[in-house]
Amino acid sequence: MEYIIALEKFLSEMNQIKDTVSQDTFHALDDLCSVLKISSFTVEYNKHIFQEDENLIVLYKKGECDMKDFFSKVFRNPDESIVTYKIYRNIDSEKWSEEEISRINLFADTVYAYHSRIRLLKIAEEFIYCDKDLNMYNLTYFMKFTGKIIYEEKTEDYFGAYFNLKGFSIVNNHFGREKGTEIMRKYINGISSELSEDEAVCRVGGDNFVALIKKEKLEWFRNYLSGTSISCDMDYRVIISAVAGAYVVENAKIIKRPSDLMDRISTAFNSARRNSHLSFVFFDENMMKYQSYAKWVERRFSSSIEQEEFKVYYQPKISLKDGSVAGAEALCRWIHKGKIIPPDKFIPIIEQGINICTLDFYMLDHVCRDLRRWLDEGKTVVPVSVNVSRLNFYSFDLVIFLLNLIKKYDLEPWMLKLEITESAYTDNMHLLIDTVARFQKEGFKILMDDFGSGYSSLNMLRNMPVDILKLDMRFLEDIQNDPRARAIVKNVVNLARDIDMDVIIEGVETKEQLDFLKSIGCKNIQGFLFSYPMPKEDYLDRFVHKPEKIKA
Repeated sequence: MEYIIALEKFLSEMNQIKDTVSQDTFHALDDLCSVLKISSFTVEYNKHIFQEDENLIVLYKKGECDMKDFFSKVFRNPDESIVTYKIYRNIDSEKWSEEEISRINLFADTVYAYHSRIRLLKIAEEFIYCDKDLNMYNLTYFMKFTGKIIYEEKTEDYFGAYFNLKGFSIVNNHFGREKGTEIMRKYINGISSELSEDEAVCRVGGDNFVALIKKEKLEWFRNYLSGTSISCDMDYRVIISAVAGAYVVENAKIIKRPSDLMDRISTAFNSARRNSHLSFVFFDENMMKYQSYAKWVERRFSSSIEQEEFKVYYQPKISLKDGSVAGAEALCRWIHKGKIIPPDKFIPIIEQGINICTLDFYMLDHVCRDLRRWLDEGKTVVPVSVNVSRLNFYSFDLVIFLLNLIKKYDLEPWMLKLEITESAYTDNMHLLIDTVARFQKEGFKILMDDFGSGYSSLNMLRNMPVDILKLDMRFLEDIQNDPRARAIVKNVVNLARDIDMDVIIEGVETKEQLDFLKSIGCKNIQGFLFSYPMPKEDYLDRFVHKPEKIKA
């Protein structure tokens, strides 16, 4: 009866244990070991049956044992490693009977079964919760960990964060994927090494991460993300920084589920990513209103395409040589229920998914349709540039789509120019060069929009075979009072001329800016000083039916 009671206690307590090599295991074994006159229970691990080196673990030790009288059993794991159990009799007890040895044999089998179960659970947990590339926890673990903190009612001790490593594609392009992963691992280790067991930093995927950290480390965390030097090799270091959204938990009642925290930090992150001037954004409730609005935009998009609520507006590009219209840019405006929704209120939302490709195709088709109509009316047309998302630009389908459009509307490739923002040029330089070459081979001109707004470099200009630069309008904001800005614009214009590349200065709004651009020999400009983007009917009247010259 004593044996049955001890056995039931052993089985019950072992079911609660997640690590057999712990103090809990000693307590679970204690009563049964006493009944079976066991003084010591050891486990020897060998990676291979022929390997002599072993790892000895003592599961149980109580009293003095008879080293000559022991029960031994060997088990072979599925990975061919060897486990040897040795169970020693208490030196003060009588020798084991046949029945006791049978019970000890069952005891060893049962402990091994628990060992195997826990081992399999650990393998399963590693598969489910670990990111193998960086050897760290993943998003699934983060949600589980956050749920635990919520259950323990400790969320008010924490802040959550969602962050992305800035421009990490440049690091991968420069050092290669393997070295880039090593740099990323070092950067994240710099965070995890400062965290305790009740904090976590986890990988979402790619160069995106989430963290749940104690509030007292908030300022340290912000400083770390703002820029940290990481060694690449003996002689070289690189500064890695991040864009982040954070939520400081002030009211635990708001965070009822892990998804409540995740929604807030991802919303704050998206706000930071949209705002190029802020790298670290804290969540506020107004962001949830924006999130609700963003969902409305996504739901409304398809029907708005079908109903042609998206309209093409044209803004002329002016030649400073004679004031004539040298081209135009096609810009998207959304007119819903008679009201114009500005592009900054919907384009950043649509850019988050595949809908931006649909909008690209829609705009290109409508521009080609307009050009064909004007040609059929006997009008002289100028090239029209259309903005293309970087998601679409890398697609071979876009080249085919454009060629089919040109054929459908009987146009020439020179009539369409493709604008892609400078930030796209940092994603994958080699792929981009090949893509640009494909478009140029078919006769299309490529413009680098917003040059100077992000990661521009002279090396980029040397390698990237674009046809036209559009200088970022922010260079013109205070050009009459900023000699450095004037010098930069002047030298970019001269440099482009020297490498046979055209330049368009956009954002021209004042007479002073115009006079300066004339003085440095700029040929083409665009801006509110001459014309706001206008509906095609107005553009048709001013610049197609009776082409007017702008006094420049």
